[in-house]
Amino acid sequence: MAFSGAYVVRYHKHLPIELVGELLYASCINEFFIVLCMSGHHGLSVQGANRGRYVMKSPLRYQVTQYDCGPTTMTNAILYLFEREEIPPDLVRHIGLCTLDSYDRNGHCGMCGTTGAAIRYFGIWLNELRFAGLLPAGSLYLEKEEVWFGPGSRLSEALHAGAAVVLHVFHDVGHYILVTEERGDRILAFDPYYRGNEVCREGILPVSDHPFSHNIILPRDVLNDTCRDFYSMGETETREALVIRREDIENMYFI
Repeated sequence: MAFSGAYVVRYHKHLPIELVGELLYASCINEFFIVLCMSGHHGLSVQGANRGRYVMKSPLRYQVTQYDCGPTTMTNAILYLFEREEIPPDLVRHIGLCTLDSYDRNGHCGMCGTTGAAIRYFGIWLNELRFAGLLPAGSLYLEKEEVWFGPGSRLSEALHAGAAVVLHVFHDVGHYILVTEERGDRILAFDPYYRGNEVCREGILPVSDHPFSHNIILPRDVLNDTCRDFYSMGETETREALVIRREDIENMYFI
């Protein structure tokens, strides 16, 4: 990683140190070299040689119904990649508008969650947001045989480049989680469906002390499995993923 300068982070003395550590980790996405120091200021502020700015990440969220894993995971991708001050309110509004677009057999909207078409559309809209100069974000929708993890995988390459992945897996039924990092044969992810410390499958490790990046560690083989057990991606024909990444400011289009 090429560092762009020395930065000093100041944090409130009552802010839990584990949260500060996670904030610093998340800030590394922006290629900042960070030095921690004590201060009585509220929140976090970053000072560099050429500029100073306020930095605050928000913890990733859990879904509030049985059906909103899609919009929650898309929101979490933005929270993971961007600082709060960078996120335009219209993005949050748009996630709500374009998701929960399925209908059950009785015609009730949202009762079958979010479709892959809505995930794809959100990725296209996110690219347009960059073209409008509103957010340095880019996306890539992958499906079927392109969706797997391991050496040579486009998903693995994206994760190693600092991207996040909105991934379709199974929880008996279809479900979306956010994949944030790959470490060897282990995948770090955030499952928006709150289960406490319940472990649904052998080899899965719940995590409770990284609220800004992940709450579960999954074996890569579990994700790649073609069955429909917990956290597997299932058959090739059902697979889909939306890669979301930060783009350089130079790649934004200002109107």
